[in-house]
Amino acid sequence: MTDPRCQEVQALIPELALGVAPGPERASALTHIAGCTSCRSELERVAQTVDELLLLAPEVEPPSGFETRVLESLIEKRSRTSRRSLALVAVAASFAIALAGVAGFGLSRWSGSSDRVLADEYQRTLDVADGTAFRAADLTTTSGPTAGASAGHAFMYDGSPSWVFMTVSGVPSNRYQVRLVADDGATWNIGICRVRDGYQSWGTAVDVPLDQIDHLEMRSGGGAAFTAEF
Repeated sequence: MTDPRCQEVQALIPELALGVAPGPERASALTHIAGCTSCRSELERVAQTVDELLLLAPEVEPPSGFETRVLESLIEKRSRTSRRSLALVAVAASFAIALAGVAGFGLSRWSGSSDRVLADEYQRTLDVADGTAFRAADLTTTSGPTAGASAGHAFMYDGSPSWVFMTVSGVPSNRYQVRLVADDGATWNIGICRVRDGYQSWGTAVDVPLDQIDHLEMRSGGGAAFTAEF
């Protein structure tokens, strides 16, 4: 009997091969593909077909001055946003210049090729670090009038050692208790995240069975709550 997860992933394979799969679905599917020979073979088969079709289309050079206009636009937007970091602009600018190098079908070809090797690179990384899984989830507000709003991202690495890392954005400055909640309801308090000026990056090594974790919670004494569903 076909694994239901394999059915879900294989339905997404055409989008993965073209490099147009939505971010969260793409990350989840590639995590599955890294450990599933059947799905990985199917992705390689479809990707080969996509490559053969894309080779029929000419690559298109971007218009003169494209890179300059993109960089100027990014810098202008940063000047109007007080909390934008210079590092973020630099990364975005680098991506824009890379994007300028290919366009149209050329871009699709580049994106698809990256996706096809990502699963293998993911597996090799886990092998080197003696890990078994790496997961990511959106951190969202779970209380108040902004329930469901984005509040950052959470990452879990199951290895030796295992660790949890969070990037928090737009969250009220406070002292937050961070805990992991297992599928069966068991909980582990793993530390305190102190948010200043609405932003923070925080992480810690953990000694808990991450493969059994259902979600991460971040709570303040005043009742503010945030969660990341894994």
